[in-house]
Formats: sequence, structure tokens, C-alpha cells
Amino acid sequence: MKRALLTGFSVLALNAFLAISPAVSLAHEEGPSTSQSQASGNMMSNEKDQSMMMQHHNKMMESLRVKSGDEFDKAFLSQMIMHHQGALDMAKIAKENAKHQEIKTMADNIIKSQTAEIDQMKQWQQSWGYSK
Repeated sequence: MKRALLTGFSVLALNAFLAISPAVSLAHEEGPSTSQSQASGNMMSNEKDQSMMMQHHNKMMESLRVKSGDEFDKAFLSQMIMHHQGALDMAKIAKENAKHQEIKTMADNIIKSQTAEIDQMKQWQQSWGYSK
């Protein structure tokens, strides 16, 4: 459980960093007059993206709350695999684009741990007859 929470926290931290990094880099690289307006536009776009992600998250959570038994397990695994795949996609981008080695190292750890978790969940889906 602690590992799952830590992994989830790492994904959220990476997501937060990637969400603000364009605005931060623009503000740093350009003069104050143009960078402030561009950074502001990027931040508003990021806020909209985060709002949409939160709405999607809330819908997924609500759909799980009304399920139980096999129906819950099947939906949970399906949604977690998609969630983990999103983390893998973000981590791969972080490995290519991150400036700091700490982010690249975290991305490597995310790729390793969440790939193993996806493999485990897919194995459970197959064993329990949930595969499509």
C-alpha cells in the first residue's frame, strides 16, 4: 500500500512539474514583457488541462464507487492499467526532456515499477477471465 501511494505521489509530482515547466522556462528565457504574457497563457492552459483531468478522475472514481465484486475488480484493473500507461507515457517524455537528473531518475523508477504493475494486473485479468 505504501509503495502504491508513493508511486502515485511520484506521478502527481512529475505531472505537477511537467505542467508548470513550460511557463517557468518561458519566464526564465525571455524578457519580462513577452514572457509574462506567454507564461500566463501557458498557466491558464495548464489550469484548464488540470481541471479536465480532475473531472475525468472524479468520473472514474464515481463509476468505481457503485461497483462491487467482479464488476469492481474488472473496472478497477482496467482503469488502473490506463492510469499507469499514462504515467509511463509521461515518464518517457521526462527522460527525454527533463533538465535535472533527479527527474530522469524518477522517470526511470516510474517506468520500471509501473511496467511491472501493469504486467501483474494484466496477468490477473487473464487469470480471472477479465481479458477482452
